[in-house]
Amino acid sequence: MITRQARIVSRGPDWVQLALAAAPACALCAGRCGLMFNWSQNTAAETVCRLPLAAGSSLAPGDRVSVRLPARNFLQAIAAGFGLPLAGLLAGAWLAEGMFPAVGEALVASAAMAGLATGLAAFRFLVAARLQFSPELRRLPPA
Repeated sequence: MITRQARIVSRGPDWVQLALAAAPACALCAGRCGLMFNWSQNTAAETVCRLPLAAGSSLAPGDRVSVRLPARNFLQAIAAGFGLPLAGLLAGAWLAEGMFPAVGEALVASAAMAGLATGLAAFRFLVAARLQFSPELRRLPPA
């Protein structure tokens, strides 16, 4: 299980916006790798994201929470995020080489890039349609 601490920034009827604290390893390098700057409203100290919220939850802005994601969901996302584009890249190159062996490297490289794009599109579709992550939010005691 992957766990991060967060602070609730705002809340809607079925969503909550969180400011996730930087992971302990990120504090050591101050975000030099760029992973903490993945979309808007992010700083090296915290990442802002929006998550669905269960009906009847009593969480309010300002509450500190623990966000827990089961390891299985994390591993599924990693496998899909890296596996599908890589499989598309290799399949595109393999098909171009097999179907047109005398054409040359330019067609193989172009087909590999088309396969990569197809793999990325498949990942986007899979995330939108199937990979539904449901992180668990637990209120932490006041500091």
